[in-house]
Amino acid sequence: MFSISGGFGHHSPPSCTLILAFVEFPITPIFALVRQGRGRHNTGAFSCIYYCSDCKKPFNNRDEHLCENVCKHCGAAKACKSFNVMHCGRCGRDFLGTHCLENHLKMRGNSSSLCDELKKCSKCLKVYKTSGRNGAHKCGEEYCSLCKVHYVGNHQCYMQPTGVFEHIPVLCVAEQTCKTCWNDKDSGHLCGTCGIRQHCFAGFDPVEKFFAYLTLPRSQFKQVICIAHNLQGYDGQFLLRHIVSNMKNMPDVLMRGTKIISMRLEGLTFIDSLNFLPMPLAKLPKTFNLDVSIKKGYFPHFFNGVDTQNYVGIIPEKKYFGYNFMTSAEKKEFDVRFEQVKNIVYDFKKEMTEYCMNDVSILRRACTEFSTLYENLTKVNPFKESVTIAGSCLLTFKKNFLKNNCVSIIPAGGYRWRDRQSHEAMMWLIFEERRRGIRIRHAGNDQEARFMGKKVDGLHKDCENTTVFEYYGRFFHGCQSCFPEGRDKPIHNNSNETMEVRYEATMSRRGVLLKGNCSLIEIWGCQFKEFLNTNPELKAYLQTHPMAIKMPMDPRDAFFGGRTNATKLYYKVRKGEKIRYIDICSLYPYVNKWMKYPVGHPTIFVGDECPPIEECEGIVKCTTLPPRGLYHPVLPYQCGGKLTFPLCRSCVEGSVQEDCPHDGEDERSITGTWVSEEVKKALQMGYKMTACHEVWNYKTTIYDRTSNEGGLFSGYINKFLKLKQEASGWPSGCTSEEDKK
Repeated sequence: MFSISGGFGHHSPPSCTLILAFVEFPITPIFALVRQGRGRHNTGAFSCIYYCSDCKKPFNNRDEHLCENVCKHCGAAKACKSFNVMHCGRCGRDFLGTHCLENHLKMRGNSSSLCDELKKCSKCLKVYKTSGRNGAHKCGEEYCSLCKVHYVGNHQCYMQPTGVFEHIPVLCVAEQTCKTCWNDKDSGHLCGTCGIRQHCFAGFDPVEKFFAYLTLPRSQFKQVICIAHNLQGYDGQFLLRHIVSNMKNMPDVLMRGTKIISMRLEGLTFIDSLNFLPMPLAKLPKTFNLDVSIKKGYFPHFFNGVDTQNYVGIIPEKKYFGYNFMTSAEKKEFDVRFEQVKNIVYDFKKEMTEYCMNDVSILRRACTEFSTLYENLTKVNPFKESVTIAGSCLLTFKKNFLKNNCVSIIPAGGYRWRDRQSHEAMMWLIFEERRRGIRIRHAGNDQEARFMGKKVDGLHKDCENTTVFEYYGRFFHGCQSCFPEGRDKPIHNNSNETMEVRYEATMSRRGVLLKGNCSLIEIWGCQFKEFLNTNPELKAYLQTHPMAIKMPMDPRDAFFGGRTNATKLYYKVRKGEKIRYIDICSLYPYVNKWMKYPVGHPTIFVGDECPPIEECEGIVKCTTLPPRGLYHPVLPYQCGGKLTFPLCRSCVEGSVQEDCPHDGEDERSITGTWVSEEVKKALQMGYKMTACHEVWNYKTTIYDRTSNEGGLFSGYINKFLKLKQEASGWPSGCTSEEDKK
């Protein structure tokens, strides 16, 4: 790997270097634009945090990078060259001249100087670090980088237990508001309805005190909504632990992985404001134009420990405020504030209380402003009627813009769920036939199988044994893994059945079959699907099996996502050519407003009934033959759990890296489910449709500019795009009133 440094025009950032690295063969270039020096740069291309443009080396730890150009004495960017050696009495080290001596006394980013960090022992003359030690310096000591300890004499390394870090709550601040005091900005105001508005819970187990307050009788309120910023990853974890450990009733928890989206318990609802206002708390005052006095301050979070709760003294060092994690602009602002208060006596408990009270006041003011603005515009109370901004937007659409009988709800198992269930079972039975080398009786070969008076998916008998094959569809048989929650709730369009009832019926049927002295081979649909995803060759075999072509369409198979890859990493510009960057603004709302959308339930066509593709408006399951040599293939294809755009199915399934060796149409053809517009575009680009298996044909709606009618999301886009443009202000080119007109 090598690098080329080159200058830029006057539009480029000052003191920048373009790093052009060529790796492997054939040559693949990697570009990275960095600033001069050894700081944090745009170093993603090198998979590192820092890059030194002097010695051309990437690194992640500042202390471990020893640049040849840095002064070994004072740490300056350029090595000091004076021969006038000067001694520092504080650290015991020697320096090259007055400038070098003064430089090592300057405060660094972590509020300490090099003189404080490095000392020289007057006895053994060894230079050692003062930080990160497990005791005072001892002459003759060595450092073990594996055990992270200093030692004298012999040392043997051991694997040590990992320490457990536990967050212990020490303070909880809450502010309450109701319809009476909703617009009251003063947190200390006494409300006639909800009483004292601001509460501080400190001392031992503040979470328990907070919950004791929350569960007090409140006859004047039907519902209490508790909002925290980052409830999902922090505050909510303490609350959930307290509920599980100390309360009889368990909460109704909505989670995304380990993140808590919402919790409901006995009239209490806990939600996360971060799901509505995805920004740091510090940005909320400016976003909602709150008072200048309302501003998030600074707090030494890394100083907060068991031994520092009653600390009173000088202000903690900058590093405890997260100084090393701040941006340059944030550091500059922090430095100004730090200089103003560095000589004031710092009362940790008082500062922590004021900091948290200010944070909660900011959150309450921002949430009330947001809720009032949103409800006035949409008639939807975001915090009361939803738990995320996405849910609020959907409810806004349904309340204000959705027309009757317009958007259909696809049945849980699809329009042909019975056919789909039987076909999934048949794919599994085909696999079992192939694996066991036997012939199984099933509906696919027109041999209905029965055992113990029950219809079974598959049956095989030999001279001595009877084997029954049962495939359990996830929805029809009430899979516990796929439907872990709401199992006792009535199923849509069937109030007499629940998932638990279906599961119990399946287990009862299973017991009857086992009484018949048979070998029962069974599998759940989700298990078989996962098995296929890990066996691409088997999946390809089953998908090309004649039985698979008859499989009913699943509309979810038409969801692929988009392409975000770079199709060409390097291009040499020819004479007269220019490389341009095109950014399409607001493409998503443009499509939502102006393009056609399906409405109502579709008309289903299967096999020979399918209309010509030109007449289709909806979803199509078909087999197509891609052309050769198309630079940007049109139709996506899932293979081995990855999204591909192949011109030959066999090549992508076999990971062929050479030119395509397949000539047969069956080898190159792909079968899939796509939106009809994709198929039409593919045919324009040279694809050939060899078979059409199923079509869901919809009626469509499209916005009419003349009549101002039609379109599914037109009204929604008109309202909110106007607000967005107004909030963005005038374009940069509109400076005069005449330009604005």
